[in-house]
Amino acid sequence: MSRVTYANIATTAEQGQLREAHRVRLVTAAEEGTGIDRLPTGVYGFTYAPATPNAPLFSDRRFRCFEMHKLSDGDVLIIGFVTRDAALQLSTASDTARLRLMPDPDASNDTLVVVSHSRLKVHQQFSAPNEQGLEITVAPALESA
Repeated sequence: MSRVTYANIATTAEQGQLREAHRVRLVTAAEEGTGIDRLPTGVYGFTYAPATPNAPLFSDRRFRCFEMHKLSDGDVLIIGFVTRDAALQLSTASDTARLRLMPDPDASNDTLVVVSHSRLKVHQQFSAPNEQGLEITVAPALESA
């Protein structure tokens, strides 16, 4: 029986700039697998469980893994890609908004967004990691500000 192996996914220039702006460093080998809730501030890594409060972070970006940042103030962020319309809805919604967040850009989900865990109301992650990403309901943009 053969095993499927996916190549690492390239980081977009925007993601690199976001890491610099957030002043985060990659999790170390000793920190890998630790839940983001127990990691120090100022780190980022990759996970298959971005909406969970104790998402384990790893240093290797794998196929369909979400990038997460833990800022110096302790805020936990999910980095992903959505449609342009969804990005506008995310930034201006006066009511809860439901959208599908993808871990990597594709033809229709090409706009980078940052979603704070504090805005998550409901989430559904699909069991097949190569399928539909993460469907989330977020609090209004002004409520979390």
